[in-house]
Amino acid sequence: MAKSTKDETRAKVRAISGVPADAPQRAVPDDPGASCRVSSDAEEPAAPPPGMGASITRCLHRIADSFGIRVSEKAMELGRSSQLHHYLQMQADNMGLSAAMAPLPERFTAAQLPALVQYADGSFAVVEKRHGRMVEIWNGASSAVRNDPSGLEPFGEWACSFASVFETDAVPFLSLTWFTGQVGRMWPIYSQVVLASVMIHCFTLVIPLLMGIFYDRILPNLAGNSLRVLATGAVIVLGFDYLLKNIRSILVEKAALQVEREAEPHLLREVFNVVHAALPASVGHLTHAVQEFSRIKTLFTSQLVLGAIDFFFLFFFLFVIFLNSGVLVMVPLVISLLVLVVSLAYGLFIDRTVSMQARLQSRRSSFLNEVFQGMESIKVTNASRAFVSRWAQEVEKSGEMGARYRLAQSRCSMTTSFLSQLNSVGLVVVAFALIGSGSMSSGGLLTTMVLSGRCVAVCASVANLVTSYLFARRSYKDLYAILQLEKESGEGGSLQIQNVRGDLAFDAVSFRYQPEAPYVLENISFSVRAGERVGVIGPMGSGKTTLLKLLAGLARPSEGVLLLDGHNMAHLNVEKVREKMGVVSQSPVLFHGTLEFNLLMGARNVSQDALEHALLISGIDTFVSRHPLGLKMPIAEGGRNLSRGQRQSVAIARALIGDPPILLLDEPTSSMDSTQEHIFVERMSREMEGKTMLIVTHRPNILRIVDRILVIDQGRLVADGPRDAILAKLGQAPAHREGRA
Repeated sequence: MAKSTKDETRAKVRAISGVPADAPQRAVPDDPGASCRVSSDAEEPAAPPPGMGASITRCLHRIADSFGIRVSEKAMELGRSSQLHHYLQMQADNMGLSAAMAPLPERFTAAQLPALVQYADGSFAVVEKRHGRMVEIWNGASSAVRNDPSGLEPFGEWACSFASVFETDAVPFLSLTWFTGQVGRMWPIYSQVVLASVMIHCFTLVIPLLMGIFYDRILPNLAGNSLRVLATGAVIVLGFDYLLKNIRSILVEKAALQVEREAEPHLLREVFNVVHAALPASVGHLTHAVQEFSRIKTLFTSQLVLGAIDFFFLFFFLFVIFLNSGVLVMVPLVISLLVLVVSLAYGLFIDRTVSMQARLQSRRSSFLNEVFQGMESIKVTNASRAFVSRWAQEVEKSGEMGARYRLAQSRCSMTTSFLSQLNSVGLVVVAFALIGSGSMSSGGLLTTMVLSGRCVAVCASVANLVTSYLFARRSYKDLYAILQLEKESGEGGSLQIQNVRGDLAFDAVSFRYQPEAPYVLENISFSVRAGERVGVIGPMGSGKTTLLKLLAGLARPSEGVLLLDGHNMAHLNVEKVREKMGVVSQSPVLFHGTLEFNLLMGARNVSQDALEHALLISGIDTFVSRHPLGLKMPIAEGGRNLSRGQRQSVAIARALIGDPPILLLDEPTSSMDSTQEHIFVERMSREMEGKTMLIVTHRPNILRIVDRILVIDQGRLVADGPRDAILAKLGQAPAHREGRA
């Protein structure tokens, strides 16, 4: 049993640090937080024996000094009761650093320093610098040890590396610098792409030159042996050309995939970091904007790179034509310039069309998303004809714009084809005079015609590149506008509080979704003591749900201040605050996967007892026990295979599972029958003692849990007082509670 626990702990820390479970490195200690799991008011650990390490706070001070960061003793006490990796992560966040805990390496690299390590007696040291085969250690005094397993033997089985992550040093996501940085980071791959492209374009010369030699040398002399040699060489070159094109395609896709692996999750993190209330109201528009990132990525990682190489070789081919045919190069040069002008003019012409088409595609995505989400409502109201009609209108609008775009594209293609044919005519006319004067051979004409066709094709590809650029630019504008919205966490929101009591206060808080929109909440002021249970009632649309959203950090006050334990919530790290809150929304959403995933998807350090307790209070223990798969039972997208009452119960269990000190419940029993509601009220009243609760409800029975009631009407607080007194004023019978005085 003990061995199993050790293995689980090792696997957990490896998962946190991103190290594969089967990596052949030393494991992290069985209980990395033991030396730091002390109360916040505990004394500093006794000084280690001579020759061993220093305290963890002295080591962290040393690391902070190396980055030029000043930290206070009070700040060092934050998180002292947590496990070690949580404590180190919190301290790193507060210092503006990143912390990465991993198994102790065989040898430290410069990128892993400075690093915190631990001795067997529980004291600590800092690995600061590399000096050849040695590393400098600070453990209260500086010393040096060999940078190999023998020199690092005194240390435990883990190391925590620190690095600077100041926002001022970060490259803005999706900026031009970010894109060029991505391409620069992939330069080892792109250098191979460039080399392959150079060889491919050089191989392009083989067929034109072979045809010129055939007409000038082989055909007049009927030199069969020479033809066989040239043909064999040409086949070999074409084989290499085919192979290199495949390799180039693989390399380009490999580079694009590496950028995608980093950028796509980063993009989703950036969207998650936007304040919920600031996101576009249309889910379809948001989905379309994020999906269009692939268009931007493709343009920067492949199309522009290959297009730039092709454009360079346009001049190379013109130079080869000049060497082969002299003044005849003027014909393909003029035609190539005309094709470029047509391509650019085509881009300017369709610019507005592209913008309109992008907006229409976004609207179509939004419409379909809305239809498929509301399919049940459409069917039961027999509204399918109305929605088919609306879809037909959307198709007609987008069809007209698509037809306009395709017509412009067709005209560009026809113009390019016309210029290509004109190029052939011009070459024949000019070459006739040159051949007649003996300045050029017929084989040279054939070589020039093939190469000039290649020049025109390169210029024609600019039209496709312009179209891709226009679509990508429009997608970039939409996506960039979303990423510029107000963020949840920033430089001002980094303060972290370790022990949350649950005192809440609204100080003259007002809120509206848009600057020109009316206030949803206006001049709201009240306070809630830790452990107090407050019911929030009022007419529909009065702002009750918005009040809970403000507390949950899903929106920020337009005016006024929200306080948590006396701290301005605008200055707190919103993710850390949410760890101390259990939130049940009015319309809870479940996700495709298992019931266990939906329960634990945001939980931290959940024990089996806590899980079973949450299942019991929410009432889902009954249907879980009846299902043959238990917590592994599958959940369909949106939880469609569960009833609304079951989905609500799952959301309640998800909110309770981390035993948070604050509970925000929005109509938690609206989908429950009277029996389920009665059981829930009884269990909440009995089991949730000492927790701060705000409960929005229209159901009288749920008010049995609360001590006090707030009445919200038209965005204003119109009444605040003891439960029974408020209910008496409203003409309702006082709610009686069992098990509470």
